[in-house]
Amino acid sequence: MMIQYNNPICRFITLIGLSGFLFLGCATTQDMIFVNQRILRQEQKLEKLEDSIKELAEFEVKLQNFLNQMADLEVRIDHEHEQLLTLEARIEDYRQLVNRSIDDSERGNEGLSMKFEAMQERIQQISKELKDFQKFQSSMISQTDPPDDLDEDALYDLAYNAFKKGEFDKAQELLTTFLEKFQKGKF
Repeated sequence: MMIQYNNPICRFITLIGLSGFLFLGCATTQDMIFVNQRILRQEQKLEKLEDSIKELAEFEVKLQNFLNQMADLEVRIDHEHEQLLTLEARIEDYRQLVNRSIDDSERGNEGLSMKFEAMQERIQQISKELKDFQKFQSSMISQTDPPDDLDEDALYDLAYNAFKKGEFDKAQELLTTFLEKFQKGKF
């Protein structure tokens, strides 16, 4: 019975060990079979460990991509936050102008009532812009485009997870992207 080993180190150790046992006359056929079986089990364990290491490396790449996306998103959120603070400061400035206009109108200035109305309209316009901006910001937080370098499985998983969360529009968009990128894929 001839056993082949994939690992050259195991092959070498087996040849040396069995040759030594045979030369000394202390190894039986049972001993050789037992040693061969143990070596095969060890090789199988080694192959499983190598497969696990490959899977971990692939996961590490995917995790790094995800972390990069999160960092990009944080930068975008910080930028939007700065714009929000600027808008809030402008609103406060207009409120102060309106309050001054009210004070002036109480003193009897006739032209200030028209300015007051204009200021109120401007405040309403800025408030609307602020609300639109907040909607935009919240949509930016909940919406992240998939990176272009995602493989077929990862893009499918993103679409499936969006579907499970009830984000049907996003799931539809991701599946459309999936179908465009992987027309001849395994799915």
